[in-house]
Amino acid sequence: MKNKQKKLYIEFIRICACFCVIFTHTMERGYFLFASYPENSMQYWLYMMFSVFCKAAVPVFFSLSGALLISKEESLKDLYKKRILKMVLVLILFSFLYYLRSILDDIRTFSFGIFIKDLLISNWNFTFWYLYAFILFLISLPFLRVMTKNMKREHFYYLFVIVFIFRSVLPITEYLLWQGSEHFNGNIRSIWLAADIFIYPILGYFLEHEIENDKCKKWILPLWIINIITILITCLMTYYQIKITGVCEENKSQTFFSCFTMINVSTVYISVKYWFAKKKVSVLNEKVIGSLGSATFGMYLVHLLFLNLFPVVPRLWPVLENVFGTNSMISVIIICFVVMVMSYIATLIMKKIPVLKRLL
Repeated sequence: MKNKQKKLYIEFIRICACFCVIFTHTMERGYFLFASYPENSMQYWLYMMFSVFCKAAVPVFFSLSGALLISKEESLKDLYKKRILKMVLVLILFSFLYYLRSILDDIRTFSFGIFIKDLLISNWNFTFWYLYAFILFLISLPFLRVMTKNMKREHFYYLFVIVFIFRSVLPITEYLLWQGSEHFNGNIRSIWLAADIFIYPILGYFLEHEIENDKCKKWILPLWIINIITILITCLMTYYQIKITGVCEENKSQTFFSCFTMINVSTVYISVKYWFAKKKVSVLNEKVIGSLGSATFGMYLVHLLFLNLFPVVPRLWPVLENVFGTNSMISVIIICFVVMVMSYIATLIMKKIPVLKRLL
């Protein structure tokens, strides 16, 4: 029963993270919807807080990977054969799917050489940056396993403090001092310990294997208080940057969105882990959570097709906006759920195809 419950809460976290990934790709209609409201409105601050919260989606996935994979033992041969090669094939196959879709939309003309070139040097399919990063994580996994398994509790805490300084304190301090006109020496600011593919897998391993579930309860309320405070600080720094620069755009105004993600990930992970350990889940809910959770990777791979490229969802936007009003977060949430369901169904279908079944 313990293993069953463990799998269940991890799958539930996956589902939540998948929804947040979809939300972060709704751009100005959702993820940056706050920018369409006056700065003194409640919607401006609440919507921005929700966007900052959802920014933790990909770090959550890295943390879950660390929680599940670092503790495993496998040879380099098995690692490359069963994991790295699989991810490379997924990257190529699904990138080609999006490439063909762009040809149908007359965005590109077919050229296999250009496709390979784009795959190697371009970022034309921006949502797949996670696959590139995950492949690098897998390549470094043998070293992470040796190091993490031999770390003492004090080493974990020391690492988290270092990351907090370099990812939270230094970026905020330098902007308060110089408003973006100057930066700390690059040799000071750059530290490999703070890389996503390093810190979050170790954080996930720590939360899964070093924190006893019975002791989680006393941490939940303090963590949520700290998490909300740090999200507010992130929003205030974002607002400050927007006032200084006069620019409020998705690709230029997220400087501080990831400053406190480590706290956000820890809060969600510990809370869900504790809740599932204390609550009895019905058989039906177990099946639903297990099925959705096992499909999240496929949902991530195809969700952008349904969100932007296929006609159903783009035509649904104006209908919902007429019902709930333009710039409505209700419309965005409904769209995200619709895209999630469509992606889930597509994943179930793909899993019936022998080759794709092994990749998903």
